[in-house]
Amino acid sequence: MPQVRFNINSLEADKSAIMLYFNYDNSRLKMSTGMSIEPRFWNPKTQRVREKMEFPQHALINMELDDLRLLVDKQYNNHLDMGIRLKPEALRKVIQEARKENRYMLDEDVFWNHYDSFVAFKRSSFPDVRDYDKSLRKHLKKAEELFGAPLNFLLFKNRPNGFIDTFDHYLTYQAVNHQGKRGLTVNTIGKQFKNLKVFLNWCFDREIVPPFSLKHMVTRSEEVDAIYLTEQEIDAVCRLELVVEKEIQVRDLFVLGCETALRFSDFSRLEPHHIKKDRIEIHQQKTTDKVIVPICTQRLAEVLKKYNNRPPHFENVTEFNAIIRDICQRAGIDEEIVHLKTHANRRHEVVCKKYELVTSHTCRRSFCTNHYLNGMPVTLIMAISGHKTERAFMRYIKIDKDQKIDLFRENMKGRKSQ
Repeated sequence: MPQVRFNINSLEADKSAIMLYFNYDNSRLKMSTGMSIEPRFWNPKTQRVREKMEFPQHALINMELDDLRLLVDKQYNNHLDMGIRLKPEALRKVIQEARKENRYMLDEDVFWNHYDSFVAFKRSSFPDVRDYDKSLRKHLKKAEELFGAPLNFLLFKNRPNGFIDTFDHYLTYQAVNHQGKRGLTVNTIGKQFKNLKVFLNWCFDREIVPPFSLKHMVTRSEEVDAIYLTEQEIDAVCRLELVVEKEIQVRDLFVLGCETALRFSDFSRLEPHHIKKDRIEIHQQKTTDKVIVPICTQRLAEVLKKYNNRPPHFENVTEFNAIIRDICQRAGIDEEIVHLKTHANRRHEVVCKKYELVTSHTCRRSFCTNHYLNGMPVTLIMAISGHKTERAFMRYIKIDKDQKIDLFRENMKGRKSQ
């Protein structure tokens, strides 16, 4: 049976070329792999480079040898299926041509050049690309150092002890979070893998590299006790006396978000042409879908009238979240919240004040939950919020056990009266 073998050219030289041998149909192909190592790092039993810390390139070379073995088998069998038995010299040329494509995928400059092009493409559509340009780039660079080999597209394929394993381990135990602690949460890790897959799929769509499976890049997530503000708490935020102009603007935008279910990327860029006589019409930046929000609450009408249908714009969501948390603290939204969070692969019980969990996304959850509790039909709320499935919508509904019991009792009363 035809079989690919690897060996080094010399045991005596300081550095020896790694050779490929392929015996088939009473013929023998011998060709250089284009790689060389010190003989002491070669394992003749496994026909691979020894996994030594002092020679970090071992993983990259072994991966390339694996790919080369598969390539030889593929070219040989493909031609055999067509009834063609290639002589060694002809087979060598076919393999060399096929390797050119892989060499392109192995080029470090090619990888980062296309990553830069991807970030530029994202920036043309979204003003905030920090998730790609700062966060993911930083983590990939750090994992690249740990892996000990320049990043290239082939490294992202599914392999034992491959780059993805290194990347996952680095994010789980070594990456530094915003609190200065090592190890990221499950949701943050999942976000990094999600963004990495967005980049790779962008490359596949543009035929920059041949597609390969991304199933091994698991975008893990866990349900966290994201909070919403009750109608009374939103009123407390509205009543709070503020004198700093930026705080007033953030508070008004936050209230606007609670009354419309718009995301930060949408309510922070509203223009007069989005605001009609009795409604707001805007294409969501995240999905490009159009949503229509009726202007039917006093709080919403007052905010729009105050700014003459031109609410202030706000670009920095991190600054927005910091300011609104401070406002909520002063408004007395300080109920203790207990929730579970996975950090560095360990589940922890975390106790914090409610205002500490408030973000721009709290607006959207507050709108959905408050209207749900007030008995508005789910399909109607979804039509305004832009949710496409009830399953996705229900993840936004955050009610405690007592509220669930009250809702159940109200539902049962309605049935008895029928």
